[in-house]
Amino acid sequence: MGEWLFSFSIYMGLGALVGLVAGMLGIGGGFLVVPSLLFIFGMQGMEKNMATQLAVATSLATILATSLSSAYAHHRRKGVEWPLFWRIAPSLLVGSLGGAWLSSFLPGSVVRIVFGLFAMAMALQMAWGRRPVQQRELPGAWGLNLGGGLTGLLSGVVGIGGGSLLVLLFLFYSLSMRHAIGTSAACILPIALAGALGHLYTGLGNEGRPPGTLGYIHVQAALGIAVASALSAPWGAKLAHHLPVVALRRCFALLLFFIGLKLLWENLS
Repeated sequence: MGEWLFSFSIYMGLGALVGLVAGMLGIGGGFLVVPSLLFIFGMQGMEKNMATQLAVATSLATILATSLSSAYAHHRRKGVEWPLFWRIAPSLLVGSLGGAWLSSFLPGSVVRIVFGLFAMAMALQMAWGRRPVQQRELPGAWGLNLGGGLTGLLSGVVGIGGGSLLVLLFLFYSLSMRHAIGTSAACILPIALAGALGHLYTGLGNEGRPPGTLGYIHVQAALGIAVASALSAPWGAKLAHHLPVVALRRCFALLLFFIGLKLLWENLS
C-alpha cells in the first residue's frame, strides 16, 4: 500500500505541473506527460515498446481531464470561439481515432522518434517563430477538416492533444492569442476522447499488458495525473490572462526542445 501511495503521489505531482502548463498555453500537456511516463515506466523495469504504448494512451486519457478543466476556465473568461469548435471537432475526432489505430502497428522506437522530431520542431516555432500572417476569414469546410484531421492523426499516434498546432492555426486566421489558446483548449477534448478510446480498444487484445491497465491505459497513472491536472488547469488559465504569454511559451519551448533532443539521441544512436 505504501508503494502504491508513493507512485500515486509522483503521478499527482506530474499532473499538477501539467495542468498549470496546459491552462497557461492552451495545450493538452502531452508534451510533458509522454516523456515523463516513459521515464517512470522505464524506472519500473517495463519493456520499452510496451512503455511507449502505455505512455501514449495514458497521456491521451489524462489530457481529457486537463482539457475539460482548462476549456471551462477559458470559457468563463469568454476565451473560446464555440462556433469554430463545432466546425472543426468532427475531423479532430476522426483523425485521432485513426492515429490510435495506426499507433498500434508502429514500433515503439518509431513513435518515440516522431515525438522527438515534432517536439523539437514545435519548440523552435514556439520560441522564435514569427506570428503567422493573419487572414480575414477562416477556411471553408475542406480546409478546416483537413487541418483538423491531420492534427488529430498526429495526436493519436504520439499521445499529445495537438494544442500547439491548433494555436498556430487559429492565430493564422485572425484570432487573438487569448482566443486562440482558449479555443485550442476546447478542441483538445474530442482529440483526447477519441484517442483514449481508440488506444483502450486496441490494447484489450494484447495479453502481454502489465497489471493495472485498461487497454493500453495505465489506470493509476491516468487517475493521479488527471485529478491533479484538472485541479491546477484553472490556475494556469487564470495566469494566462495576467502573465506575458510570449515569455511563458519560450520557457516551455526550451524544455520541449531538450525533451525532443533526448528522445532522438536515445533512439537514433
